[in-house]
Amino acid sequence: MAKIDYSALAAAIMENVGGSGNVHTVSHCVTRLRFVLKDRSMAKDAEIKQLTGVLGVVYGSGQYQVILGENLFPVFDEIVKNYEVETGDVVAENHTEDLALKGKKKTIKDYFMKAIQFMSASLTPFITVLFGAGMLRVILSLASYFYPAVTSSTTYMLFNFMSQAPFYFMPILVAYGASRVLKSNPAFAITVAAALLYPDFAAMVAAGDPVTMLGLPVKLVSYSSSLLPAIFSAILLAYLEKFFYRVIPGMLRSVFAPLCVFLVGYPVTILILGPAGVVVGTWIVTGIVWLQAHVGGFAPGIIAAIHPFLSHDGRQHANGRADDRIIHVGRLR
Repeated sequence: MAKIDYSALAAAIMENVGGSGNVHTVSHCVTRLRFVLKDRSMAKDAEIKQLTGVLGVVYGSGQYQVILGENLFPVFDEIVKNYEVETGDVVAENHTEDLALKGKKKTIKDYFMKAIQFMSASLTPFITVLFGAGMLRVILSLASYFYPAVTSSTTYMLFNFMSQAPFYFMPILVAYGASRVLKSNPAFAITVAAALLYPDFAAMVAAGDPVTMLGLPVKLVSYSSSLLPAIFSAILLAYLEKFFYRVIPGMLRSVFAPLCVFLVGYPVTILILGPAGVVVGTWIVTGIVWLQAHVGGFAPGIIAAIHPFLSHDGRQHANGRADDRIIHVGRLR
């Protein structure tokens, strides 16, 4: 295979998307250049697809995406170095072009696709982090298999902490991604997600003693490695932030708007949205069990694929049902 001239490839891509003057921002994920174009019609799909090194072109989530695979990073570097274009976060845009669904009657399919696009945009910023942590776990597993004594070393333990951290603190990472898509202040969503993982709250969950907030019972759930509670919370906090910053007078806004966001957002999250994530996770588990009854051995793969969407209790339930009715799949932790 001939060596690719990344400078020439970058130049050809820029020419065929309409030049730097047609580029609002350019960013990337793991395999794709992601352009937010001023005029989508100026991009020449056919010409770009024919370029050596380009694997395809996709338009979605308001972004013109050029699939480059292993050629991505050198091409991105060439574009940044040689063209005056603004770089942006992968999911910094609100993607109203795809999500608004203007001009037609919304169907269940439309809402479903809107939700999928929102989830995809929210997860994109830290997918590479999960890849890295997952591969680190593989390396640690291989090391412990071939040299069991290594697990007692502090070096192994410290690397293990690193490999587990992105999964344990997934609610915080998800809160950041969702808030960026919603164009809200990520600090609010991150703080509330961190409160769900706070050590003293985790101790309450472990103890199992009844806990109330504002006189209402709190469902004690471990939110580590969960996704849906953070997504639900980030959506709520985005609306609360916009509301309180609009209605509170300017001279009081900087102090009392954040206070009100937390006074309203955290109780709703801990009393309603967090447990709602558990309920939705349970629904997913019920669907898995139904699928297992019809597709047999595919159920463990389905469980693994949607593992991040399940609550802690839901994962245990899914694993237990799969163990009882098909094969042992272990705890998905």
